[in-house]
Amino acid sequence: TLILPKKNETNIQFEDISVKYICCKYWDANGDGELSYDEASAVETINNHKFDANIISFVELKYFTGIKEISYDVFSSTNLCRIELPANVTSISSYAFIACPNLKYINFPNSIKEIGRWAFCGAQGSSDSGAAFTTIVLGNAVESIGEKAFYTYPLKTIYCQTQVPPKGAKEMFHSPNRIYVPKGSGDLYKKASYWSDYAICIEEYDFENNPIN
Repeated sequence: TLILPKKNETNIQFEDISVKYICCKYWDANGDGELSYDEASAVETINNHKFDANIISFVELKYFTGIKEISYDVFSSTNLCRIELPANVTSISSYAFIACPNLKYINFPNSIKEIGRWAFCGAQGSSDSGAAFTTIVLGNAVESIGEKAFYTYPLKTIYCQTQVPPKGAKEMFHSPNRIYVPKGSGDLYKKASYWSDYAICIEEYDFENNPIN
């Protein structure tokens, strides 16, 4: 008979040991070598805490519910494949995920208002495995997208659920095939500054009756 210790339900179970090490190094308040859900939710910023290049998965970031901003350059040039943002994030700063060649998945909570310049430039996933960074679903609160924010060639499908076109910028996207916008907003997007560069790709989509998961 093998008796296993009971799982500690107060502590986060990290997929990536490298991420656990970094999080405990900075935010393990009681020094027990673990990061609890309460300790994670108490973190208000990850500024000045650049993550190591060898990290792969940080889906546990979703428990850092006190964070409002994904900081400048914080995950740039890493091997990150998957990350889940907390529900209260309002801003993804410039260069936050630049040059992440293995990025395959990231969620965009409806709280996000701003995506900075070059934020995901060069984030392309693994095209060999068929799991490349090909699709993004932006929420309904986005107000601005910076220059070359999503300038990465595998990204072909963009769902943007904002009724009014967010403030655009030069070369927001590389070469999308389709940009789906809310029903009734197609002409607004096709005429809006910088979005008009992608007018041929813009199509209306009924998000209300056919939500994108």
